Amino acid sequence: MAHYVTSLDDHRIHFVHIRGRGQKPMRLLLLHGWPSSFDEFALLAPLLSDPAAHAGDRSDAFDLVIPSYPSFGFSAPFARVGKRVDDVARLRLRLMTEVLG
Repeated sequence: MAHYVTSLDDHRIHFVHIRGRGQKPMRLLLLHGWPSSFDEFALLAPLLSDPAAHAGDRSDAFDLVIPSYPSFGFSAPFARVGKRVDDVARLRLRLMTEVLG
């Protein structure tokens, strides 16, 4: 799994990005809950990113983006108290649109 770190609004965000092996992979955001981690997707990721290697159709491949939850894995905790779930959702949206296009 390829690991990356970026910064949005002075917040360090860790994510795993696995490129799909297919003709036109669709990007898929995989989210884990608390207190788990991105590592829970280690067995699932190859099936989604390279289905042809697992008796699937190559056209069903996905580019996977798996961000670490803030304060877990390699992501930094929020600098200010009072951040909410919708703040996390906005950061993930920005990761997908601004950082990864």
